[in-house]
Amino acid sequence: MALELGGLRAEMLGEVRISYPFLGMGIAFLEISEENRRRLGEMVRALAFGLRPRAARAEEDQPPVAASSTAEKTASDPRRALEALVDFFGKRELLTREEFYGILRNSQTGR
Repeated sequence: MALELGGLRAEMLGEVRISYPFLGMGIAFLEISEENRRRLGEMVRALAFGLRPRAARAEEDQPPVAASSTAEKTASDPRRALEALVDFFGKRELLTREEFYGILRNSQTGR
């Protein structure tokens, strides 16, 4: 499988061990090189702390992407974003990309 985040890509052999519909899955990594392990670790840290991976930060000098595109969004307070998502999924089962970005934006502005 290949995972990509903000221009950083990691490839590894994995096996799905558990699946939660509409939520996610648990994957056991069977084979992964040291370089891909480092990249995967950086992706996990970036997601956990609302940061941009180094590969994406290196591209910050590039022209800005239009707001209507799928440009990467980050949360200044990931805990509030997660709480808002938990609240959302307590009431509904499906989430569109637009709803996700709205929840993320509102959780950071206190709405």
